Amino acid sequence: FRLPTEDEIRDLIKPELRCAYASMTAAEQRLKGN
Repeated sequence: FRLPTEDEIRDLIKPELRCAYASMTAAEQRLKGN
């Protein structure tokens, strides 16, 4: 088992999910203080 690459994820998920994923990632980075 391996995690899909970011490009593969981007190809798989629908645009609306992509927006949710992007904001989720941004929020996570904000929490980590990056």
